[in-house]
Amino acid sequence: MTFLALIWAVLKAGVVAMRNLTIPEDRGLALGFVAGTIGLLGHALGANTFIIVRIMEPFWFFAAIVVALPGLAQAETAVEPAPVARFSRRVA
Repeated sequence: MTFLALIWAVLKAGVVAMRNLTIPEDRGLALGFVAGTIGLLGHALGANTFIIVRIMEPFWFFAAIVVALPGLAQAETAVEPAPVARFSRRVA
């Protein structure tokens, strides 16, 4: 049950990130993560996918990125850059 709850939380976070992000590359990463998770679940029916370290280290790395992306995008839009001072020279 714990594994199913974990997978449900990961899929839910991926779908929420995909819906909330506006940059196409970020949305593509979230969509690819959701599709990859579903693919790994399908592969896990016949193999021990979720205990293979070479598969799960990058999986959890991308899970962390997908979970953090909406917060990073929101923080990026909240910070407004300072106005740039413009100096003009009068050439006679």
